[in-house]
Amino acid sequence: MYPAREALPYLDKTVPEAWEAATVYGTAVSDEALRQGLARTENELIRLRVSQLNGCLFCLDLHSRQSRQADITQQKLDLLPAWRDSPLFSEREAAVLAVARKGNSSARTS
Repeated sequence: MYPAREALPYLDKTVPEAWEAATVYGTAVSDEALRQGLARTENELIRLRVSQLNGCLFCLDLHSRQSRQADITQQKLDLLPAWRDSPLFSEREAAVLAVARKGNSSARTS
């Protein structure tokens, strides 16, 4: 059994100004990506993959639900950590995920 991890504070409750700024920034980036031609599914894959890399439980929960709402299959969501080896991801999706990985400076894993 693993030792219990200390619960992380909810940013929206502890520092609401920071939460609001992060929300505005994330929305602006996503909106611009969609405006530039990124598909909604690609956008959600990026958000979920970055959440996986960051290890943020709140973000993982949020973006997992949003990915399903964007009609990304459960199988694809299950295989997202191994996207490089999965035939389920198109070349474009693989390229988008590679860029997301490179752009995420806090990534702890590949």
